[in-house]
Amino acid sequence: STSTSTSTSSSTSTSTSTTSTPYQMCEVLNSGFEDEVTFVGQTYPLSSGWTSNGAARVFFPPTFFAPNGVPEGNNIAYFPDVSESGDGLWQDVNLLYVPGEVLTLSGYVFRPNELNINSIVNFEFRRRENNEPITSRVVFHQEINGGQWMKFSVSLRTENSDPWAGELVRVGFSFGGLGITLGIDDITVCPFETSSSTTTPLVTTTSIANDTCVGKVLTSNGEACSCNPFDNCFTCDLERDVQDLFYVTGCLVCKNGKFLLGDECVDECPVMYMETGLGNFNKRCILQTSTTTTTTSTTTTTTT
Repeated sequence: STSTSTSTSSSTSTSTSTTSTPYQMCEVLNSGFEDEVTFVGQTYPLSSGWTSNGAARVFFPPTFFAPNGVPEGNNIAYFPDVSESGDGLWQDVNLLYVPGEVLTLSGYVFRPNELNINSIVNFEFRRRENNEPITSRVVFHQEINGGQWMKFSVSLRTENSDPWAGELVRVGFSFGGLGITLGIDDITVCPFETSSSTTTPLVTTTSIANDTCVGKVLTSNGEACSCNPFDNCFTCDLERDVQDLFYVTGCLVCKNGKFLLGDECVDECPVMYMETGLGNFNKRCILQTSTTTTTTSTTTTTTT
């Protein structure tokens, strides 16, 4: 089907634009980990969507750890220790890796307040046959302040020559580093396909205070959107102004091989930043942290 554009006018007119068509709503089973069941590796198997071969936990963080609450419901998912995380956790989604289609996996990452976190989490598209990642986006604990949530995403465009073309989709999260892991919540998987330019009527829609534009489509309702004036931006956050029109507040995912630096897409990362990511999407500039070691030299003089 063809998406319609968005307008705040009550009158009917026409507009020609290039849109992207979502195949279905962005969703996964038990996206907020609200079903308080245990994972494989604990006493009972997980019964609602997610699978893990590690000691995954569903946790309701108290206000001390999460002063701003959680993005969806009450619970989050995490591992008490990276060494017990195995291959993380994953879910088989009822979608295919379709050539020409872009899939975006999004979710919120949580860093508990007042805890020493030294772990990372990887957002991954995987193959079902071996559970190996096709592409991933690493989230470093330094990117999130204590007690805060941040939204991250990874996108994958499948080509005809890719070995996973036509296979069923698996999404997953793996963890690295040391100690307790970062938490995750409110997970979505969105498929999009770019369509040709069409002329469609402009219609009035319900106002949405905040939204996300992925591949020129709003995640809330499939309407057309744009990440302009951010060049080479594939996914961006949107807010509405006093006239009820969307404006871009920052880029989340770059395209065309560009690197995300803050909320802008750049050709290369500046000095003191590390370039991460492969391919045309999800490349980022990460501030490198350095450790200064002081060595004290002691000289002993022996008098004979």
